[in-house]
Amino acid sequence: MRRDGHLPMTRASGHPTGRRPFILAEIPRGRPQAGGGAPKRRLPLLLAATLPLLAACMPMTPKVNAPGAPQVRYFASTESAGDGARWHIFLYDPAVPRSLDERIDLARAAVAQDRGCRWVGADRDALAERTRAQGARYGETVLAAPLRCTA
Repeated sequence: MRRDGHLPMTRASGHPTGRRPFILAEIPRGRPQAGGGAPKRRLPLLLAATLPLLAACMPMTPKVNAPGAPQVRYFASTESAGDGARWHIFLYDPAVPRSLDERIDLARAAVAQDRGCRWVGADRDALAERTRAQGARYGETVLAAPLRCTA
């Protein structure tokens, strides 16, 4: 340190620490320099344009067992589905008839919330056949599907 209280300017940068201080006014604005990438103000526009596309790619599962959402309950039957799985009966609101595809989607969403059970792959025809076996009276308000559950 010099007698006047200043640090000597001996580094190549002309700054006592050898590094230039960061100055906000030096941030480049507008068009990028060669190899500089997109200007900062275009990034929000790019994100705003791509987020809806990304959201469309995400699998949408219906919300179940929440206030205002369809209630889905299920229990294990006595019939084995093979490989450690059992057929389960899914119950839906009897006042609201649902298509088989809608019942399958709701059942998958309900199983996804249960950490102890896992959906076992069964084709749509097998699910339709087992569901029809529950009787015509319950045809649009139940679903039979195989699950593998622990405990």
